[in-house]
Amino acid sequence: MRAIARGRVWTGAQARGLGLVDELGGFYQAVDKAKDLAGLNGQEVELKVINARRTPWEALKHTLGVADTELKTLQAASEVLNDPRARGLVATVADARRRSGGELLLAPVPRF
Repeated sequence: MRAIARGRVWTGAQARGLGLVDELGGFYQAVDKAKDLAGLNGQEVELKVINARRTPWEALKHTLGVADTELKTLQAASEVLNDPRARGLVATVADARRRSGGELLLAPVPRF
């Protein structure tokens, strides 16, 4: 095979003519052929992508189990909350909420 292929790119028809592949088809034809060879004809099988390379964005979406819109909202919130003015405002609102709930705040809660 190395003598024929030599790192070249061949069309499907060329590869078949050279004996590099047995059949031509797409992904689902390959799945059907694998099921046939495994004796799983007519059975539903679960297909898993193994070692799929994800962008960091895709990996974070998958890890958190969220959609693009939700992740973009989370990113925007993170950017806003990293602003010291926004953190101060959030702290002020949190203190006001505690006071309205009956807590006695003698000193502001230390903020980082």
